[in-house]
This record gives sequence, C-alpha cells and structure tokens, in this order.
Amino acid sequence: MNDILEPDILIAAVNNNIDVKNAFAVLRDKISDEYDDNPLYANKVSSNAIVIAKKIINANLCKTKIGFDDYKSVHNFIVKNDLYLKSDAKNELLDNFK
Repeated sequence: MNDILEPDILIAAVNNNIDVKNAFAVLRDKISDEYDDNPLYANKVSSNAIVIAKKIINANLCKTKIGFDDYKSVHNFIVKNDLYLKSDAKNELLDNFK
C-alpha cells in the first residue's frame, strides 16, 4: 500500500522549498545539475531532503535511480555525490545499514 505525503511536504513542494527540490534531485540522481545551474550558491543536500525523498518513494510518486534499501546503490550514490551531501544526509542514507 502506498503512503500519502504529509500536508507540510505538499505545502513545501508548492512553495518550491529547497529540500523538496533536492529530494527530487536525489531521486533522479541529478544533484550536480542543480549545482551547475548556480555554482555560487551551494546549498548541500540535507537529511531532511533524504527523508522527503524516501517519503516520495513510499507514496509511489516518482521513480528513482537509487535503491535506499540496497547498500551498493547507496554507497555508489554517496561516492558520486559526496561533494553535494551534508554529513547528516550521508548518515540518513546509511541509517538502514547500521
């Protein structure tokens, strides 16, 4: 069964919140594209963006290139995007494997 998104996430999406924007960038594995568009303003992906990305997947709203339950997929994602991830985001990604 699919989960539904909480109202605060929907409101954040309508308001073009950076965490929602980063969540979709994570799911599409296009984080670097966001930084290439604006290299002077580097807002790294936070753990909140990862949590939102997981909720979007649980609601079955988007396909993803990263398997949050697959260690190899998560590890490869972190290695590829290390420059763009805050440490709390990396911890959130690896939380399932501790």
